[in-house]
Amino acid sequence: MEITLDNRILNGKVTAKPVLEDLKRYLICSLFTSETSIINNVLFDKETKEILDILSLLGARITVDEYQGKRKTLRIKGSYPFDIDLKEIDLRNNLNLLRTFAPILLISKTKFNLKYKNVIIQNPLNSFYSLFFEKGFTKIQMEKGEYPIKIKTSIDKSVFYIRADIEKECLSTLLSMLPRAYRASKVIILGEIKDKAYISRTIQILKDFEIDVKNKNFKEFDIINTKYEPCNVTIENDFTMASVWITASALGHKVMVKDLNLKSRQDNKKLLDILKVIGIDILASPKGDIIARPNRINAFNIDISKVPDLMPYLAVIASVADGTSKLKNVEDIYIKDTLAANDLVHAINSVGGDSFIFGGDLIIRGREMLKGGTVNDLKLHESIFALCAVSRQALSPIKAKVPSAMPNYYKEFYRDFTRLGGKRLH
Repeated sequence: MEITLDNRILNGKVTAKPVLEDLKRYLICSLFTSETSIINNVLFDKETKEILDILSLLGARITVDEYQGKRKTLRIKGSYPFDIDLKEIDLRNNLNLLRTFAPILLISKTKFNLKYKNVIIQNPLNSFYSLFFEKGFTKIQMEKGEYPIKIKTSIDKSVFYIRADIEKECLSTLLSMLPRAYRASKVIILGEIKDKAYISRTIQILKDFEIDVKNKNFKEFDIINTKYEPCNVTIENDFTMASVWITASALGHKVMVKDLNLKSRQDNKKLLDILKVIGIDILASPKGDIIARPNRINAFNIDISKVPDLMPYLAVIASVADGTSKLKNVEDIYIKDTLAANDLVHAINSVGGDSFIFGGDLIIRGREMLKGGTVNDLKLHESIFALCAVSRQALSPIKAKVPSAMPNYYKEFYRDFTRLGGKRLH
C-alpha cells in the first residue's frame, strides 16, 4: 500500500494513547498487592487484553469501570503467591508475554507449564535462558511443535548476577517480584545497560507501590523489602505518539494534541523544550492541550542519543531549518534492526532535502522548501510519520509505500492521518 502526503493542511485534534509500557508495569505490580489498586485511563488493545487474561489466570480479581469514552478504569486485587489450581498457561507465541511473566512464576507456589510455540528456539535469548534455567526452569522435550517451559523449583538466592544484555522487560519484572521473595535482595549487572530510561521508569513505578529500589549507577540495584501497597494512578498519554503531531503543528499543520501531562517525566516531553529553543512557539493549556505555532526555525545541534525516539521528527524539522543542523551519535539508534538514520537520510533526500551521515552524526542542511516526490524502500513507519509532519513544506505531493508491522505505540496512525484530512491509503 502507498500513502500520499500532499501539502494540504491537516486540521483537527488528536488525543495520544496511554503509555503502554507504563500500563504493563503497573499491571504486573498490582499482582503483588493484597488490596485493590486502581488504574485509570486504560485502552483495551490486544496486548493489554492478553496481559489481563494472564492476570486473571493467576488469580487476580479485575473489575472494569467507566473512565472517559472508550478509556476505562481497572480495579485489580492482587493474588500473590498465586496458590491456584492451574496446570498450564498458553502464551500463544507472544515473546513479550514470555519476557514479562517468566520471572514472576519463579515465586509462584504453583508448578505449571508455560506453553510457547517453537519459534522461541529461533530467538537469540541465551541470557534469558541462562538466568531462568539456573533458577529452576527446565525445557522439556518438544511435543506437537511446542516447547513448554516447566517450573521445577523456586528461586533460592537473594543475589542475582544479570548480564546487561538481558531483555529490559525481563529485568524490569525481576526487580518487581524480588521484594516479595526476600527481605532484601540485590541485582548486580554485568556490563552496561543500554535502556537505562526504561529501568529508571520501572523504579519510579515501584515507588508508587511503596517499594524502594536503590539504583547504584545502573551497576547494582539494592531492593529493600517494604510491603507492596495498592496504588491509585492515571496512566499518562504518550509523548512519543504525540511527537508526530506536535511536529506537524510546528511545520504548518493545524493539529492540536490533547490531554498531555505538562509535568511528565517522559523523556520525549523534551521535544517541547527543543522546539522552543530553535524558534517554535508552544501554546499549552492548563489541561495539557498543545499547539505549536510555525515560525522561522534556527539550525541546531543535539545529542540525539539522549532522546532517540525524537530523531525522525527533529531530522525533518532540520531539513527546513535556517542553516546546517547536526544530530549527534546516531550510529547506535536502531528500530527493528534498521539503522534509523539511514532510513531518514533516504527519506529526506528523496523529497529534495540534503542530509548525510558523517562520523557517527546525521548532518542536515536546511532548505527553504522540499520538492516532494516518491520515496521507495522505506523500512520504518517512523520515517513516514516524519514525512507526514513535514509534508506542508513540500512543493509537490510525497508518495511512499507503507512498510509492514506497525509499531506498537501507534498502530492507529493511518486512521488518525485520514481523520485529520490526509489522503487515504491506496
